[in-house]
Amino acid sequence: MSIQPTQKRDEQALVLYREPSLIPVIEEFGDNFEIPTRADFQAIYFAQDNGIKVKYLSEFRAISPIKGGEFSEEIRFKLMGPIAREIGNLIPIEGEASSLWRNSARTVDGLVTHSKEAAPVLKEIACAAAKEGDGVADFGPKEKYITKDPVSLAQKVQRKSSKGDGGSVELAVRKIGDAVRGTVFFPSPQKMRMAIQKFQDLLARKGMKVVFDNKWIVSRKDGYTGIHAKLLLKTPKGANVIGELQFHLKDLYDGSAGMVKQRAHKIYEQIRSSDKPQKEAEAASNFMYAAAIGRAAATGTCGKEALAVAHGRVQDLIEPAK
Repeated sequence: MSIQPTQKRDEQALVLYREPSLIPVIEEFGDNFEIPTRADFQAIYFAQDNGIKVKYLSEFRAISPIKGGEFSEEIRFKLMGPIAREIGNLIPIEGEASSLWRNSARTVDGLVTHSKEAAPVLKEIACAAAKEGDGVADFGPKEKYITKDPVSLAQKVQRKSSKGDGGSVELAVRKIGDAVRGTVFFPSPQKMRMAIQKFQDLLARKGMKVVFDNKWIVSRKDGYTGIHAKLLLKTPKGANVIGELQFHLKDLYDGSAGMVKQRAHKIYEQIRSSDKPQKEAEAASNFMYAAAIGRAAATGTCGKEALAVAHGRVQDLIEPAK
């Protein structure tokens, strides 16, 4: 029996399948077979639709291509192309000038106060950008994560001051870049591009600065991609606060516990807390992102990459080995 494409895939993905015969595309099984989240199931559907044979990694409760991580990385990077072109060239980018941005606060308590004052400023800009692109602004449950938790902030300052700033707590505080942060996500690359333009216009009118880190034009071993905007915000009282707003496509980030970004992060948490193999984790994370990017590429884009996804021929994008 194979898992058939249906409109209820999300509901199916919430079920913990323990019977390997239900998923014949998986050729190698480990112990205690279990598929934990929607992101994992979507990776299986992607493999099944495109004839990609995968294996089950019991240590991560995840799948990866039998051909290895390089295979999924090449698929993913090929599929990123049309999305990167839709997004276009984002400027300005991180440089020497933005590396010199500093928070006005010089103590952890001061930064906590300023970040609370800057939070409504970021929220206003993020929500306006989201609305422009039919997207959603996400700051966590009840906006819990729009400012960094004071304890977590103090720990981060301690780590930074003990590592690279000569023991200076003050300088570490002034360089913290995510005391205020948020995420906006969109249904398509075109919508996201519209939102970014609105976002830049709003910041310019308010006299605030932004630089972009466009991860759609680089290839990471873990598969992660997105757009990170670093902002120099002004509080109503005139204090500077460095913040971050991430732009994502809904196929990769939708604020749910089972989204690709969260699932891949969980895999990497397992590496940090154990001796589990990093290459296997990278392969699983990479393929999960490849599946999500494939879905995003198949909606709202054109070209051979999108057609390959739509017709289940993703492997056609990969040059045969010579």
